[in-house]
Amino acid sequence: MIAVDLSQSMNATDITPSRLQRVKFELLRLIETFSLRSDRTDYFFYGCFLQCPFTYDQQTLRIFIEGLNSNQVAQEGTQLTPALQLALEKHLQTEQTDLSNQAKVIILVTDGEDFGEAMMAQARKIAQSDVQLFALGVGSEQEENSGRSPV
Repeated sequence: MIAVDLSQSMNATDITPSRLQRVKFELLRLIETFSLRSDRTDYFFYGCFLQCPFTYDQQTLRIFIEGLNSNQVAQEGTQLTPALQLALEKHLQTEQTDLSNQAKVIILVTDGEDFGEAMMAQARKIAQSDVQLFALGVGSEQEENSGRSPV
């Protein structure tokens, strides 16, 4: 499962052409790797709603990734807790399906700090499950156009 931060700070240009454009490029490369291994991928972005259910359809994932933009989410700021909660819930729902024996992974892509209060509790919940969490930070030490400290 891939969760992508679509806060306005993802438009910062400290990473060219922008943080979000770079994430899109890297995600397209990542799903190319998934297609070679026949992995199912679930994709959503902070908002927090599911954009695409678990699928083998790499073309559908490509379309959603290419269409990512920071105007898709009305909520301001980065909210990691709801993203992590939704990802864990979706993974736990697969326990009684044909996906129960599959590796469960959450890839969280963000450029900043969490402005929510319960993020560490949610991360501990994930650590106690059989789901692996990988957080990928996007940004540089420069704060160009971001308005807050980068990761």
